Amino acid sequence: MKGLPVVLLIIFLLLGVYIIHEYVDALSPTWQVEAAAKAVVNVQLYQVEAQESAKRAQFWTGFYQALLTSLLVVVVVGAGVYYWKQYDMRKESWARAVDGTFALQSFSNGQVRWQVDPNKQLTGTTGFQVVTGALGEFVSQVGADRQLIYNLSVQKTRTTSAMMTGDSGPKYAAHAKLLAGAYDRNDAPQLSMMEASEEVQATWQVLTAQDAFAQSDSNRWILGQSPTTGQLFELNLREAAHLGIVGSTGCGKTSYSALMLMAYAVRNKYRVVIADGKNGADWSKYQHIVEYYPLDYANVGHIVKQMVGEYEKRQAILNQHSVNSIWELPSGVIKPRPTLFIVDEFGAVMDSLRAANKNAYKAVELDLGNLLRLSRGAGLYVVLCDQNPSRWPGTVRANLPMNLAYRLGGGIGNAVQEYNLDRLDRVGQFQVSNEVYNAFKTYDVIDKLLPDGSYKKPLALLTIDSAIVGGGEGKGKNNSDPTPQHDSTIVTNTPVNDSTIDSADNSGNSTINSAPLSGKPLSRKEIELVKNTFAMTSSRRKTVEILWGSWTVSRDGWTKSILESDVMQ
Repeated sequence: MKGLPVVLLIIFLLLGVYIIHEYVDALSPTWQVEAAAKAVVNVQLYQVEAQESAKRAQFWTGFYQALLTSLLVVVVVGAGVYYWKQYDMRKESWARAVDGTFALQSFSNGQVRWQVDPNKQLTGTTGFQVVTGALGEFVSQVGADRQLIYNLSVQKTRTTSAMMTGDSGPKYAAHAKLLAGAYDRNDAPQLSMMEASEEVQATWQVLTAQDAFAQSDSNRWILGQSPTTGQLFELNLREAAHLGIVGSTGCGKTSYSALMLMAYAVRNKYRVVIADGKNGADWSKYQHIVEYYPLDYANVGHIVKQMVGEYEKRQAILNQHSVNSIWELPSGVIKPRPTLFIVDEFGAVMDSLRAANKNAYKAVELDLGNLLRLSRGAGLYVVLCDQNPSRWPGTVRANLPMNLAYRLGGGIGNAVQEYNLDRLDRVGQFQVSNEVYNAFKTYDVIDKLLPDGSYKKPLALLTIDSAIVGGGEGKGKNNSDPTPQHDSTIVTNTPVNDSTIDSADNSGNSTINSAPLSGKPLSRKEIELVKNTFAMTSSRRKTVEILWGSWTVSRDGWTKSILESDVMQ
């Protein structure tokens, strides 16, 4: 009885297994049918999904193809429009004025190509016959007066355009005045109708060169006279400091104005230094009176450097005495001699220097610009003579407050704000601030204006090494390197006793006074005189010779002790 529960348990287990087996066996066909149906459904769903995916892929493929095609078309069209625009602008610019002039235009009939210069047309229209290749202007319906008025207006517009930069329009009032015709007026007074027997009596006297020279003084140099009013053109070199004399060849720059400036300067005890870019007889024949040097691209830097060096020495003296110019130095101090530099053919020399060495050109431009800007108080005055001021460096033009403009064509005078210079007389007439003056025939009487043989020429201010003189062809030895020279061969400036510039004899010649010192310097003023003289000469022996008249051991010892005590302090 004890094994009965076990047997019953086994029977129930076997019965459960049997029931489960029969249940699975009975439902297996049903399950197989359901599985087959689900498989069919899944296949159908997969097929539908595959079709939808294919449709989507086809849509996006077409979309991207269309998009890329459109982008390619846009890029190609944009590039084409851009390059066409650039080409069209370039082609259009061929017919547009640049700096006041038009480019040459081409015409061709298939066999002959013609080049036409629109700047030389009488009218703005040119006819071209393809069959024959003939060119002509349609001027038959345009009278001579209308052609002249039209051409004057066109030339005025081109001149103003050439003076302006950028597209902002007129920048200066003078440009607008030129366009408006302010400079086209006739300044000549209109005379009323008179009987043939009546005479016009002038209320002013026409001066000659000798008259002008006689009426001038140290601060008032008469250089010209108005042909209509008789008004005199007077120059105060201390105020103007620097000026230009411009004009075409043979118009009188040298023979009228520059020679007169030289005569005035010599009479007023200026040292005159001529740097002659022409190396001709115009100036070289006055070497017994003035300091004369041939000028070319090889030595222009050397000369300008020495001018700058002289300015620095003089400025040191002015700083020491807290004054602004040599004319304000106190009595007892040696006044450096005022010096007038006349530079002939400056523009041509600078052009040659720029072609030979651009770095040297820039160095000279910088040095000369600074010198013109600063040297007025130091008593160094510069006159530039040239035919084409438009080629001058901008810093040079900016520091020339005045220009005597003789006859010039092609609007070149516009570079120095002087207009209509082609209307001046061919020789002997100049313009300043658009006012016309007749110059004086100085070359006829220059020998009467210059001092006689008793004149004592000042010692040389500059020292030019012969190795760097004559850079042009046929002018001597040529230095292959036109860079401004700074070698040890430059001799220190040794001016004469310039304290005598405040006195002159009646003939206008400089006179050398007796030596300032006779014994040992004791007063403060005498000691300062020794120091200042040494600052100018940089030589103890020259200092002794200037102050005492001759060198001795004792005088040299006095000078040495003063200078050494100054150094120790």
